[in-house]
Amino acid sequence: IKVHLQTNPSLRGTIHATRALVRSSSPDVVIGSLFRGIGPPLAAAVAMNTVMFSAFRAVKVSLPDDHGIAGSFLAGTVSGVATACVSTPTDYVKIQSQLTGRGG
Repeated sequence: IKVHLQTNPSLRGTIHATRALVRSSSPDVVIGSLFRGIGPPLAAAVAMNTVMFSAFRAVKVSLPDDHGIAGSFLAGTVSGVATACVSTPTDYVKIQSQLTGRGG
């Protein structure tokens, strides 16, 4: 629904977008239309969480025992950068997948 709202300025809100999507599809296609493109976001969430926790743990383990808040900050920063490297391309794939069939 969010992608439909972002790409179609004539839609006036979430409820209007949902109604328009439901009306434009046959009943057997409505569920598929609402969940089109859900595979890439699920795969992206798994990949991002794996990268995030792995990177955080790898940095924390490589630091001396008395790393304190600076070590946690460094681990969080590295983790965030690594996660962004995974999330950017997967978000692009997600959006393209959700727009398939709408001329986008």
